[in-house]
Amino acid sequence: MKTIKQSILLIILSLLLSGCFGSMLPDPVIIEKPITIEKTVFPALPSVPYPSNIVLVPFNWDYPRTEELDIINSKKCLIVKDENKNTKFWKDCGINKVDLNSNIYIGLDETNYRTFIQNWDRIIGREKQWRSIVDEVNRQREEFKKKNSNK
Repeated sequence: MKTIKQSILLIILSLLLSGCFGSMLPDPVIIEKPITIEKTVFPALPSVPYPSNIVLVPFNWDYPRTEELDIINSKKCLIVKDENKNTKFWKDCGINKVDLNSNIYIGLDETNYRTFIQNWDRIIGREKQWRSIVDEVNRQREEFKKKNSNK
């Protein structure tokens, strides 16, 4: 019994002394709690490559012409007198008159009209290509915004 009393007294004494002893030690270091800040971050999108340059085919614009000849507006042709206007003169200085009543090929011969249409198709194709690139980039950015807002 004496040992039990001594054990209890020893426990009580150690509790009391540990309380006094603890106040002599420096204060424990308090670990700060990290604060997380949520921030919407958009991904770094790669550069969109430009489509290749349009290669247009050159064409000659002209008006529909009649079989009737007119004199070219140049000094060497205009100074020739009427009696000297022979076959060679008309070959060098003659040009077919513009047919103002015709609208065939809107002022182009058939080859140049087809070239004009080919160039027009290339320009329209380029426009569609640019629009599809811009639409795709905007679609991706909207998708990323939605994903970031769901966090």
